[in-house]
Amino acid sequence: MKTVRKLLAFLLTAMLCAGLLAPAMAEDAQYNTTKDFLALLDEENLSYNYHGIRSNNEECITMENEDENFAYTINIYFHPDNDRACVYVWNIITFEDADFAHVLRVVNTLNSSYKYTRFYVDETDNTVTCALTLILHDDNDAGDIVLESLLRMASILKKAYPMLAEYNK
Repeated sequence: MKTVRKLLAFLLTAMLCAGLLAPAMAEDAQYNTTKDFLALLDEENLSYNYHGIRSNNEECITMENEDENFAYTINIYFHPDNDRACVYVWNIITFEDADFAHVLRVVNTLNSSYKYTRFYVDETDNTVTCALTLILHDDNDAGDIVLESLLRMASILKKAYPMLAEYNK
């Protein structure tokens, strides 16, 4: 497990923009699953921004990611019951009203291709969002689970973006 974790951390390090955000300290976190994840990020010297507990009682962390196609922010919300984390990447693209049907078709194709992430078209601001919900327990390796899931999500976004980019304004 330690070798897998090191490999995952190395891959995420290569994918995440180093130095964009100064690392916070894991001891600032309140929830066990958040602490576990932040301890792993601190151990691997990965950059993140800890935002604390939000009005919905979820602890929020953001991480910046950039690949050759686009840059985006990963928003991670840990639930106070230590039983789940929700991950969002908002505004993958912004599109024109006239392209709605085309973007919806691409999003439907992505949702049928990738089972662990969901893509949404937001008609209120003509953007596309990617989301992922993780089931966690505070007595398991939440850090490893979240990190591996972020790697998978980043890989999916890297494949999905070119399909959506055609409609980005």
